[in-house]
Amino acid sequence: MKWFLILALPVFALASCAPGGAVEKRYVCKCGQKCGCETVSTTPGKCGCGHDLVPQ
Repeated sequence: MKWFLILALPVFALASCAPGGAVEKRYVCKCGQKCGCETVSTTPGKCGCGHDLVPQ
């Protein structure tokens, strides 16, 4: 049983270092500092102020 733990420990340690997931793309309001709404979203679309959300 000891040999299993000695061999398995590095495998578990390396598995915990694997990347979590894909980085989400963020979209921000195109108006910038004009109106100050500072809207941020994970999906494209329109802001509450009417401007398009653009990739950051």
